[in-house]
Amino acid sequence: MLQLTQLQSKFKAFESVLDHQFDRDELTHKRYLTTAEQLYFGAVDNLKQMTMLWHSCQAIDSSLLNKQLENESLADDAKQAIEERLHLHQQSVEQINAILVINEQAMTKLDQLTLQLSSIQTRDGLSEIGLDTAMNEIMHLINRTEQYDINHKQ
Repeated sequence: MLQLTQLQSKFKAFESVLDHQFDRDELTHKRYLTTAEQLYFGAVDNLKQMTMLWHSCQAIDSSLLNKQLENESLADDAKQAIEERLHLHQQSVEQINAILVINEQAMTKLDQLTLQLSSIQTRDGLSEIGLDTAMNEIMHLINRTEQYDINHKQ
């Protein structure tokens, strides 16, 4: 199942980002993880339900039923029963498609959360000054180095 693989991949990415942003024993880490797990488990439960629907749907051969309906000598009660089965099949297909859409929405929310988490700064970086400031300082040192060289050659 493609969606299951995608869900697993997205959840692992989320966990990785979460672990980099917060310590596992922090309440914030647990809150984010618990909520994301519920989203993930809900989507997995949806896939289980979809699998059951798909299996039940496979038991109904809609193309055969449509051919049977073309038979003009078909009794009314038989025609009604076939139409009922076709309706059940159609309902199952619609439910399967609805589950797929809901899971896509859940994966999008998980992606959004992961990206939002990755863009915040929760820990101090290695440098004590910003990169722009450091680059300006480097330029200043480069200019001073050139001055030293000029003065040294004289």
